[in-house]
Amino acid sequence: PSAVLDEVVQRHVDGAPGIDVLSAGAADGRRLLLDQLDRSFERSGRPVPAVATEADLDVAVPAAGSLRPDAATDRSVRMRLYHPQAGRVLPVHVLLHGGAWISGSGDEQFTIASARHRARGARCAVATVEYALAPEDPWPAALDDVRAAVAYLTAHAAELGLRPGVCSIGGVSAGANLA
Repeated sequence: PSAVLDEVVQRHVDGAPGIDVLSAGAADGRRLLLDQLDRSFERSGRPVPAVATEADLDVAVPAAGSLRPDAATDRSVRMRLYHPQAGRVLPVHVLLHGGAWISGSGDEQFTIASARHRARGARCAVATVEYALAPEDPWPAALDDVRAAVAYLTAHAAELGLRPGVCSIGGVSAGANLA
């Protein structure tokens, strides 16, 4: 059976000129798009395996560390750490979601499933980063967030059950570009 999408999302997917899922406001447009993607994933996605632990962490992103400190402000970014084996020290992989720089999320069902599958399959911890999105946070805010998250994982590896000095990074779409 084919997926039934919200009219605005379908017009966007079809490439209709002038259709902007963010026209109702960035947050509402993103939520609309992510809700549709999550519903589609629930209908056709693979079952999501459990991991031993999942923890949300707030990571400081200091303006002084920005690639554009004159335009940056001190803030924090949320990171979720998936650990497949409690009590075991493992390498970490940073998985960055896609979304064309304007949408996507670590809370998206596809991202959660990808993180859990990678953690279990590769026997490593996986961290997702809820990096800043445009247009509210223009470049280099997303890159600043990712750099701060990787620095945090490196500095706090032992307390997070991660193998110090062993970190890989990858992503999908805009996340791949950030990686």
